[in-house]
This record gives sequence, C-alpha cells and structure tokens, in this order.
Amino acid sequence: MKIKHVVLAFLILIIGAYGYFIADSAQTSVVFPNGEVFFMEVADTPLLRERGLSGKEKLDDKFGMIFLYDKPQSVGIWMKDMNFPIDIIWLRNGEVVFIVKDAPPDDSPNRPVYAPSDNFDTIIEVPAGTVAMNAVVVGSKVGVSY
Repeated sequence: MKIKHVVLAFLILIIGAYGYFIADSAQTSVVFPNGEVFFMEVADTPLLRERGLSGKEKLDDKFGMIFLYDKPQSVGIWMKDMNFPIDIIWLRNGEVVFIVKDAPPDDSPNRPVYAPSDNFDTIIEVPAGTVAMNAVVVGSKVGVSY
C-alpha cells in the first residue's frame, strides 16, 4: 500500500512541475529536422509575446516557447530579464529563415535586438545548444503541431 502512495506522490510531483511550465498558456510541440520533439509554451497574444521567457529561472531540455503570428512580419527579440542563454529560430511556413545561437541574457541599456531581414510567422526559443544538437539550419523544415 505504501508503494502506491509513493508512486502517486511522484506522479503528482511530475505533473505539477509540468503544469507549472505551461500553467498560464497553451501548449504545442515542434519536431526538429533530426526527429527530436520539443514541447512548447505558446505565446500567441501581445502580453505573452512581450513577457516571453523573461523571469523564468531555467528552461528544461526538450522545452521551449513558440511565438505565433497571424501574418508574416518582422519583429525583434531582446534578452531583457532573461536568466539563461537561448537559441532563437525564426520560421516562415515551417521553414527556418534565421537563427541566433547562444543569445546571452543582457539587461544592459545597449542590449542587442535580434531580428531577421526576412518576414516570418513563427519564432521558437529553446535552450542554448539546441540548434547545433538538432541539425537546425537556415532552409530546414521544422514541424509545428497546432
């Protein structure tokens, strides 16, 4: 009987931790060119896009944030209030158009704004090193389940 309680407590802990990551937004997944699947917190409103990953303490492996836009456009990403480096991937119709690897946290007044010269409809933010480990290059296809 005690084993059942331990297993149940463990499952509640795991589900709670997972729920904490996605608690205030929708969730989807992406599939990188090498077949790896990442779970994404969805930023599809102005408020969620503005907040992004800022203020989070860390980003677990195989997790990230995806920014969805109704029509192709060009906006930038900065690293204000970030606590860890990330890779940033811009897509248009599922095809990678621009990548920034290992963007460091930066709260300086002159922090860079990362943006592609091409329009895009999706931005993906993942832990630093993900792009290199998952064969992501400009022109490759990334599957997004909506």
